[in-house]
Amino acid sequence: MRKVNDQPPSLRFAARTIGVSMPTLYRLISEGKLRSYHVGRAHRISEDAIRDCVAALEHESATRNLAAS
Repeated sequence: MRKVNDQPPSLRFAARTIGVSMPTLYRLISEGKLRSYHVGRAHRISEDAIRDCVAALEHESATRNLAAS
């Protein structure tokens, strides 16, 4: 886990953590599936938002798999 003094996670960090491309990350943000904020000109995503997004994506995937069964 990151230290408290570290800068907030960047978009690239979030994309690597979630396992998606940058265009997909921007789509998740625009669809409201991933919360983000700005610090000056830098676009940031909290680690809590990353965890919440992964949980939501896992839930969506499980729901789709059940519906397809």
